[in-house]
Amino acid sequence: MPIPIAVRLQLSKILFGDSYKTVKYLDQGWNVSDSLWFYTITQGSDLMPYDFFMVLEKTGETKLFRSNENMNFYRYLPQKATSTNPDALPVGWVKDDYRGKEYIGLTCAACHTGQINYNGVGIRIDGGPASADMEKIMEGLSAALKYVRKHEEARVRFVKDVLARGNYKSEGEVLSREI
Repeated sequence: MPIPIAVRLQLSKILFGDSYKTVKYLDQGWNVSDSLWFYTITQGSDLMPYDFFMVLEKTGETKLFRSNENMNFYRYLPQKATSTNPDALPVGWVKDDYRGKEYIGLTCAACHTGQINYNGVGIRIDGGPASADMEKIMEGLSAALKYVRKHEEARVRFVKDVLARGNYKSEGEVLSREI
C-alpha cells in the first residue's frame, strides 16, 4: 500500500529558503510500517544520554536543540509523534537502550532519507540521499554541551530538566555522566 500524504508540520522558514507544510511520500513500494521501521530501527550509534538530548538547549538560548526548526537547520527531517517514535524525533534519530541506559542515536535513515520541497509539499524519498549535515550537527551538539558545562544558568536549567525526566536521582549523577 503506498504511503499517503502524511503529517502537517509547522515549518515556515527553512535554511535554504524553501518551505513545506505537508509531506508526501513517493510510492516506492514501501508501506507505512516499512518507512517507520527504517526511520527508527537502532544501529547502536549511541551519541549521548537520551535525557540529555531531550532537554539540551541551543548554545546561548533557551530553545531546545532538538526543536523542529533547529533540526531542520541541519537538514534533518522533522516528524510527528508515532507509536514507534513517541517523542517525535527527526527521521533517523532514535532512542536506544544499552546496558540498562537510554541513549540518542542515529539510524541509516538519518543519512539515507531525502526530501525535495516544492510548492509547499515536502516530497519524501526513503532510502535516498539526505541533505543532512552530520559534521555541523555534531559540532552544534558539542558546542551546546560545552556551553552547559561553562555557564551556571544554563547548567542549572539543564540539570533541573534532566532530573524532571525521572531517570537520574541527583545533580551529581547528571554532571558525572561522561558524554
